[in-house]
Amino acid sequence: AVIIARPVYNANPEEALRAVGGFAILNDFSARDQQVKEFFENPFGPVVKTKNFGTGLSSVVVTADEVLPNIHNLKGRVLVNGEVWAEGTTEGMAHSIGDMVAYACLEERLIPGEVLGTGTLPGCAGVEIDRWLQPGDTVRLEVDGLGTLENRVVK
Repeated sequence: AVIIARPVYNANPEEALRAVGGFAILNDFSARDQQVKEFFENPFGPVVKTKNFGTGLSSVVVTADEVLPNIHNLKGRVLVNGEVWAEGTTEGMAHSIGDMVAYACLEERLIPGEVLGTGTLPGCAGVEIDRWLQPGDTVRLEVDGLGTLENRVVK
């Protein structure tokens, strides 16, 4: 996730990137079975500027100057009940951070403290392996350099 540190509005990607102050791990608890149906309706995915519920955020924010030089080489893992379900890197991200923030601030002012989800690491959504979470499962997201986020699935 991107943490906005400076106000930004209608910015180009380069200007938008300068508004980023830090990064954290975010789990938006997407219902992948529903999301897959909507995927092709928007170039950024189905929940771009509309989702505002059920989100977990790591307790650590790493500053942009620490993350941006290595933004295309971050490695992450998804563990469910201690078992590695997926691994991926930021290398295959479909859109740059600058592009994402520029899109988010199009005709909408972003202010310091706002959090923007950057999307799932390529290969880490669960849909790719046709495995689905169940009530009681513990989900742990790990991103090298950013830390971990762990949540339990409840019904």
